[in-house]
Amino acid sequence: MIWVDKDLCIGCEMCVDTCPNGFEMKDEKSVVKDPNASCITEAISACPAGAIKSDTENSAKGPTRLSGGGRGGGRGRGMGRGTGRGLGIGPRDGRGRGRGGGGRRR
Repeated sequence: MIWVDKDLCIGCEMCVDTCPNGFEMKDEKSVVKDPNASCITEAISACPAGAIKSDTENSAKGPTRLSGGGRGGGRGRGMGRGTGRGLGIGPRDGRGRGRGGGGRRR
């Protein structure tokens, strides 16, 4: 099953541009039009916010770790002292679209 997490979707339309048969925009958010479209996988990869989800994606990765624990602890959402400079939540590829403000760490 493929779906779009409305809280994560930023309305950039990358999924629609990448896979017009699979996605459409409604109320400035992406909606799955055809979950069986041949370009769905490319749209999942193209989404800068990581808002497109699939059941197979979760089962292939195994259990999800939600909290910090262990070495380093969970840094949360970049809201504390000195933590708002990294990529925050979002892609960790240097594009800076995460909630932490983006850019390189110093």
